[in-house]
Amino acid sequence: MSVRIIRRRAVLTTAAALAAPAIARAQAFPNRSVRVVNAYSPGGTADVVCRILCQALSEKIGQTFAVDNKPGAAGTIAAQIVARAPADGYTLLYDATAQSVNPSLFAGKLPYDTRRDLVPVFLSMQTPNTLNRNVSVRGQDHWPS
Repeated sequence: MSVRIIRRRAVLTTAAALAAPAIARAQAFPNRSVRVVNAYSPGGTADVVCRILCQALSEKIGQTFAVDNKPGAAGTIAAQIVARAPADGYTLLYDATAQSVNPSLFAGKLPYDTRRDLVPVFLSMQTPNTLNRNVSVRGQDHWPS
């Protein structure tokens, strides 16, 4: 074996030994139940997707991801609960678009700072939105026919 190969193996072995404690710590999370605060009422699309994801996470990770529905105030109630919780990863917010819209709608009036207190983790779904009108409105000048 050449000196170059031995050095490469030594570097890789050392790197693996140094990384082992960090990997062990990372695998220790979560070591208890995780609360997922859902900003929507039970039974809607966001709630169903949240529950499917939490069930899958519970099965894959081996810890309970418990859904706690806290609807109202355009997601502000749920977001405030999560923003005030300890920043330990055991209280998560499941919300659709409110956290990207609320800072503009309620500038200076939210009981938390969206950028400081909350951090996005992942995009769970995309939902198309439509604008509909009553068919009897047809023919009026401000609506296309």
